[in-house]
Parts: sequence; structure tokens; C-alpha cells
Amino acid sequence: MQVGIIGLNHKSAKLELREEFAAQCERRLADLMPSTLLSPFVLLSTCNRTELYFSADCLEIAQREFLDFLCSGLSDSVIDHIYSYLGIPCFHHLARVVSGLDSAVQAETEIQGQVKQAYLTASQERDLGSELHHIFQKSLRVGKKVRTELDFSRGYFDVQKAVSVLGEEHFECLTRPKILLVGLSEINQKVVHHLRNRGAQSLTICNRTDTRAKAFADEMDMSVLPWEEFHRWHEWDWVIFATKASHFLVRDQGHPIQSSLLVDLSVPRNVHPGLGELNGLSLVNIDQINCLIEERKADSSQGLRLAEQMVSEDVERHSKGFLEKRRSLAIQASGT
Repeated sequence: MQVGIIGLNHKSAKLELREEFAAQCERRLADLMPSTLLSPFVLLSTCNRTELYFSADCLEIAQREFLDFLCSGLSDSVIDHIYSYLGIPCFHHLARVVSGLDSAVQAETEIQGQVKQAYLTASQERDLGSELHHIFQKSLRVGKKVRTELDFSRGYFDVQKAVSVLGEEHFECLTRPKILLVGLSEINQKVVHHLRNRGAQSLTICNRTDTRAKAFADEMDMSVLPWEEFHRWHEWDWVIFATKASHFLVRDQGHPIQSSLLVDLSVPRNVHPGLGELNGLSLVNIDQINCLIEERKADSSQGLRLAEQMVSEDVERHSKGFLEKRRSLAIQASGT
């Protein structure tokens, strides 16, 4: 199959390297005019991975062109950690990603929606060609099948549970701290629901779009901090950041900080790492959250093995079907 991938994820590179690569991809690809594209592509960018899937008649040439284009100006440390798969291994990797088997939280479900959205966005912006359409559509189908037929996600320790555990360990009781959530991302919404279920009482949301923040706050019985007053973030005991900002939202500016716990779920990071050096202030980033998840992960080895087997078998079947259809069309074309 004429498909390939280049990327970084939580297993191949640390947070600072993923940040650099994610920012570079967003910046370089956003300025790319459709007329200059040499190969169709889909960019998948989440807190734990940035991957570019592409299709071309000559995969090795396209791979080199994308690497040269994206790696210009990147540090050698980033470039050394980039992985790449060509052909069916690329398809297999994508199917594992969609199924949650390549996630920091194995069996998590958010990634399926993130892949679908990345695919739909790319489809609206450019002609992807039959091969990229095939691997994304079939991978999404495989992921749905895995989750439907194998309940291997039961009891898994996810991001919102990890955030809650951090809070409970830090404050002893979630009814005590004043909690500010910055950004109305999907993960922050899930964190709010989980914290409410765990007894958190004083919750405030701050988002660039105040109307969205107010609607969510009304639904969840929360307060709203208007974005123009975001500079007051340090007045809350616990602040959880999860935005798409491409730069640090907060730094140590010398003012008194009431906060004692900051959780930064964003990539690129929202909180300057220097704040973690202040006395009395704990700063936790997404890689540290992933470590906590790994430590507490439920034993689901049998379900994971079955899921891996199902993905491999379905990728092989869909790949053979695609190639057989292509050969049949080629024979029909040659006979006319």
C-alpha cells in the first residue's frame, strides 16, 4: 500500500521534544499552500502524539520531502526520535492508534474521535486519494469493532482519574480546594465531571470563548472567570490547564501565588516549567500524568492480547481486499 507515516509519540520522545515537533508541524503545514503540496497528508496532533500520514507513488521520496520540510530548523534531538513506517506497517500502526493500543492509557476512547476529526478536517482541505481514505476508514472501523467486541477497557486508569488522585493526595479532600480549569477542552470537561463525582465543590472555568464557558458552567453549577481576568489564575488553590495555546500562558512574574498545585495537560505546555521550582508549588505535566497511569494501570493483559490479534487480522484482511480490488481494476482497464 502506498501510505506512510512520520511522527513522534509519548513512547519515542519526551514532552519537550514532542512540543517542539508539534509546534513545527502546526507552523509549517499551516502556511503550506495547496498548490505546493507534493503528496496528500493527514496531520494527527494530540497531547501524546504528532503524526503525519501521507500517500505517494514513491513513498521513500515523499518521506524524505516531508522530513526535509518539517525538520528544517528542528534540533537533532527531535529528529533522532522521529519514527516512520511505510506501506502496510503504516496501516497497522494507525489501526493500533485508533483502537487505543498505542495510547499512554491503553484502551482509552478519546483517540478514536481525535483520529476521526483529523481525517475529516484533512478531507475537507485537500484531496487525500483512495489509499489514505482506505486506511483511515478501515482503521476507524477496526477501532469500533475492538471496543464493541472486547471489553478490555473495563477498570482502566485514565487521565481524569489520575488528575483526581493527584488532587486527593495533595489536598487530602477534594471539598477543600478552590479549583480553576483553564480551557474548555474535551479532557477538561471530563475532569470536571470526574471531580464533581469525587466531591469537589468549588469549581471555576476560564475559557477564551466566554459564551461556551458560561453554558458549560451553568450545566455543571460552576463559576466563570472571564478570559480578560485570566491574570488572576494564581488566586486559586489548584489550577488545571488544557488549552490549544501555542505558547506559555503563565510564567513566574513575581506576584504572590496562592496556588499550590498546577496540572498542565497541554502540548505545547501552558505553564512555564520554571514555576515548578517555586517553594510550596507542585507542577505536574502530561508525561508525569502518564507515569502515574502506568503505575496504576489495571491488569488487562489478556484483553490487550486479543485486541492486538484482532487488529492484525483485520489489517491483513483489509489490505488484501484493497490490493485485490486494485489488481481487478487494472485488469479491466487493460482489457478495454
